[in-house]
Amino acid sequence: MKDYIYSVGETVFESFCFGCLLVDAKGRIRFTNKALADMLNWSVQELKELSIDDFLNQEDKKKAHKAIIDFLNKGIRPPRTWTFYTRLNKPVAVSVGAKPATIKNEKLACLLVKNITEKVMLENVVREKNIELEEVLRQSDLAIKTAGLGIWKYVIDTKELFWNNVMFDIYEMDPTDFKGCISDFNHMLHPEDLELAKQNMKRAVSGEQILNSTFRIITNKKNLKYICASGTPVFNERGAVKEVIGVNIDITKIKENELELVRHKEQIQSITDNIPGLVLKHVLHPDGTDEAIYISRRVHNFYGFKPEEVLKDFSLIWNQVLPQDVKLLKNNIRYSAKNLSFWSHKFRVKDRFGTIRWLQGMGNPKERSNGDIEWDSIFLDVTKLEEYRINLESSLEEREVLLQEIHHRVKNNLAIVCGLLELQIMKSGDTSSNQLKDARNRIQTIALVHEQLYSGMRFNHIDIEEYFKNLLNNLQKTTLEPNTKVSFYLKFKIDSLNINQAIPLGLLTSELFTNSVKHAFDRKKNFIRLHINKEGDLIEVFYKDSGKGYNESEINKKSLGNELIITLLEQLNADYSIVTDGTFELCFSFAHKTKGAHSNLDENQTR
Repeated sequence: MKDYIYSVGETVFESFCFGCLLVDAKGRIRFTNKALADMLNWSVQELKELSIDDFLNQEDKKKAHKAIIDFLNKGIRPPRTWTFYTRLNKPVAVSVGAKPATIKNEKLACLLVKNITEKVMLENVVREKNIELEEVLRQSDLAIKTAGLGIWKYVIDTKELFWNNVMFDIYEMDPTDFKGCISDFNHMLHPEDLELAKQNMKRAVSGEQILNSTFRIITNKKNLKYICASGTPVFNERGAVKEVIGVNIDITKIKENELELVRHKEQIQSITDNIPGLVLKHVLHPDGTDEAIYISRRVHNFYGFKPEEVLKDFSLIWNQVLPQDVKLLKNNIRYSAKNLSFWSHKFRVKDRFGTIRWLQGMGNPKERSNGDIEWDSIFLDVTKLEEYRINLESSLEEREVLLQEIHHRVKNNLAIVCGLLELQIMKSGDTSSNQLKDARNRIQTIALVHEQLYSGMRFNHIDIEEYFKNLLNNLQKTTLEPNTKVSFYLKFKIDSLNINQAIPLGLLTSELFTNSVKHAFDRKKNFIRLHINKEGDLIEVFYKDSGKGYNESEINKKSLGNELIITLLEQLNADYSIVTDGTFELCFSFAHKTKGAHSNLDENQTR
């Protein structure tokens, strides 16, 4: 045993820190100390009966045998770090040192073992933390790059400036061109912002924190950018500023959007200020209260108030509406809110200066999620239009009275002429009497048009059915013999006709009726069939009597009656056809005109 102790050394043998063991080429333990036994939870005697295989795992056994043989035969040092397993199969990391020993002519390996489990565990923890740190740094770097955070540091003593990669991206600079001095930064500042940036850096160097300072730069690629910068001073142990660390963010897009938003706002403001109306965003709450969210500056022109006064107290607007118009206006708005329908209403207001104005309001509603109803409305000052309308209505009333009086006087004058003709008829012979009767009937036909015009509400159109029924009734009274009876078959598919077409059509019908009376009524069953229809833009007329027709060669075509019929058809620009064989039929059609060729009446009045 003394030989073994001598081989390992007495100090090591008695050490509590180092375990030692002597093993042969087969790994059998020849000698060990108490430190190793305690380390592995075995007794010294028990260890002597074991081999090194008993506290190695299966994979390490082969490596250990080879390492011992190589050491004993070739002098190759075994691995420095091994893993032993205790009696309880708990792993113990050990550091192994080796030296050769020869006892009783047997080559042995003297292994010095130190428990480094805590060290290995600490190294593992450090390694894991380093991996975690590297991942955090990687993610931070990715976040910084993704967020576009340019990080810089300025060292005061050396006057050096350091940038991260994002800074070079922001300033569009090649890192090889960067000299690391403050001038690299200053020469890219916009001339108008240079002094501000210098003052901020000066404040930071003096120990003041700079937050969200905005300035412009002109990059090497001649691009204008907006930068938001912050800087924080870092102090040394003596309390002096040793460096300034800061962040730069490219806010060009944000700034451009802000400027564009300002331009849009100015444009909208210009529009609302210059259109001849008041723009209002108005909200009605479920509890019945309302308020203005936005009102244009023209509220002063309409009501005499400033926008901020109305936004603060919307009742100022309601109070200006004339009392007699308030109820109808509110009902209109409530209906719009209930049905989410477009509202339009005309009402009067009295501004703060006592001037009464007519306003035309209109707007589209939309419902908010909280039940509020919101309108985007516009109000137009229609005071002059309303005054013009009132004056126009007054003028139209005067015109209607005047036209009514004119038609009435024309009708009366024609009645006087008819009366004179009646006197002449009573004093004339048969031939003259018939001619005078024809003239009287023609005048009455014209007078009947004027009578209907002054008795109705329109002065450019007459009711066709009413007119022709009255015309035929008058002709029947004035031309038929007392015992002569005539049946009328009338059909009208047209409501009204312009007077410049109604008069010639009436005269034409009068001539046709007169001819029927003179030449067709020789039978007991006399009839007249008159159809007037409107098909598209054409007026179609069909006239037929109960006569047996006539031979056209025997007719005096130059008689006044025939000439009048042809003239009136030409005046109507009518296409016509006549059937005289065994009957008499006249069919003709002409274009419907809403106003006559010589009429100065507005076409809109005919509809």
